[in-house]
Amino acid sequence: MSERQIITISDDKLSCEATAILLRMLNFPDTDYHTAEELCPFFENDSLKTIRNALNELYNAGYLRRSGKTYMVNKVRITQMILSHDNIIANFVAICLFAGRMNFVRH
Repeated sequence: MSERQIITISDDKLSCEATAILLRMLNFPDTDYHTAEELCPFFENDSLKTIRNALNELYNAGYLRRSGKTYMVNKVRITQMILSHDNIIANFVAICLFAGRMNFVRH
């Protein structure tokens, strides 16, 4: 099995919800370039209000760009994030479990 490179972030100023959404948007192309309403099925345990607040937090921090109601990852900021191989899936799962919000679908 080939090891997939995953982008992580290290920003203690972000909420757990914002961190989980950004990690999802960065590493799963099916969740980049969406409205808050379109992201709801990926975060079934969170309310639309929670998702909107997290997206706005990420937008205000410069991690996301917005066109109308559609949010997308600010690709310029990716160079400031960490590209990692080492046990990153475990870190991603730990963050999401800590947030207690994300449902996982095995692909």
